[in-house]
Amino acid sequence: EHATLAEWFSQHRALRLWLFSALATNANESLIVLQNFMVDPLTEHRRLFQMCLAFGVMMQSLAIGLPCGGYVLVVVVLPELHTRRSPSMMAMAVGILAQVVAQLLVQLVDSIKVAGKIRLTLTKGSPD
Repeated sequence: EHATLAEWFSQHRALRLWLFSALATNANESLIVLQNFMVDPLTEHRRLFQMCLAFGVMMQSLAIGLPCGGYVLVVVVLPELHTRRSPSMMAMAVGILAQVVAQLLVQLVDSIKVAGKIRLTLTKGSPD
């Protein structure tokens, strides 16, 4: 399977974009978790920065990761799964499908909530 994935990675820009989009999302989540363990509490400026960063990452995930993930699933993985029904290809197809569904059901809703909090912070000064 390594040779197949290496070939896909070199031939499909959408796969590379999808992986880098997922990397940005994971890095942002790690930063948020790390900030929760900081000794200093989040100031209003840090909280606003954190919300804006999260919103930006969610938007890039929806704008880049979602279409690229759908493309990779439909154009790259499913045809390979149709010709060669290996467990690793099935796992990859299920993983990509789960990620695409989660982006629609979770990140889309969360991005709307975060946008509202940012707007509230900028107009009133406090997201809570």
